[in-house]
Amino acid sequence: MQGFIGKTAPDLSSLKNVAINERPFLPELAWAYFAAYTQILYGSLLRYNVLKAGVSNADKYLNSEPVRKVLKAALPHQSEFIEGQEPEAYYYLLEEVEEKLLFELRKILEGREADQAATSRAKEIMDAVNSMEIEQAQELVTKA
Repeated sequence: MQGFIGKTAPDLSSLKNVAINERPFLPELAWAYFAAYTQILYGSLLRYNVLKAGVSNADKYLNSEPVRKVLKAALPHQSEFIEGQEPEAYYYLLEEVEEKLLFELRKILEGREADQAATSRAKEIMDAVNSMEIEQAQELVTKA
């Protein structure tokens, strides 16, 4: 199984965020769901690479709290599931985040505007994503 997964995992150096160029044209909530979705994927890929490399004391480098915060901000109704599961189970929620992203993109195509509630949700999700990025950067600096 590890051989199959290892062959399908992308090389991090080949990943480019081409979507960043589209951010000015997207409503805040659509971008927030996209950011949450990608953070979950990158978090899983990071976890896989650390475990694959056989890093001793891997738990020291695998803090799941930032990803948990992002998921809870994007899917507050799933908070109980998120709290009760290990990060390896978070991929079960990817489809739901994707559905929310696609719903927001459909609203753009239909010409519907974002309301105040959508703007507030976007702020909550982006605050969690930004907090996750800052925490991960600080952890890398302190553990290096």
